[in-house]
Amino acid sequence: MCIAALNSVELNNLDSVRSFSLPTPLPAVRIEVAQPASWSELISALRSLGFPVSIGRDARETAPLVRVTDGTTPLGDDRSAFIVIAKARSVEALTAAIEAGASGYFVVPIDFLSLSATICCAAVQARDLSTMSERTAKLHESLTADQTVSTVVGILMERYRFQRNEAYERLRRYSRTERRKVVEIATEIVTATEELGKTMRAIESVAREP
Repeated sequence: MCIAALNSVELNNLDSVRSFSLPTPLPAVRIEVAQPASWSELISALRSLGFPVSIGRDARETAPLVRVTDGTTPLGDDRSAFIVIAKARSVEALTAAIEAGASGYFVVPIDFLSLSATICCAAVQARDLSTMSERTAKLHESLTADQTVSTVVGILMERYRFQRNEAYERLRRYSRTERRKVVEIATEIVTATEELGKTMRAIESVAREP
């Protein structure tokens, strides 16, 4: 059955949803379907219930939101939870949704009370996913910075025969003198060392030519 064919009987639970106390503010919903026009009743119903609804992917959207898809677009997403709505029962589609981590799976006609509650629950998951993604990015950045500083400390130890603590302290004092972060100085040293290494290897290669 096509969503566009939903009739008043199938949408008659909208009033019960409105009378049901959903948490506010309601989460944003993004509709990602192959043919948005054929989902006009769903879109109108969600908007009438107070959900902010956008259509299609929008790179400018960075806040956590709940995606509603018909399964024709990529399911997984690092920053948002998603719900699949199908026009027909399909074991394959249900399996794909479960394996991709869907927060819900609905087949028309839709129970909007269940859908609304699922969207609100999915919004919590979306916030968790966004927070986890940000923490992972910060952890990766921190690990990369630590590795870079450690590399430079090793270079100083090798070149000047410093002990590890002395090498790090010299690097730290220099960064304070320059009023820059230790990792910035370390990154420049690593980059310069790598470039010097490339140049020296190129010179060595030329020298070996007959």
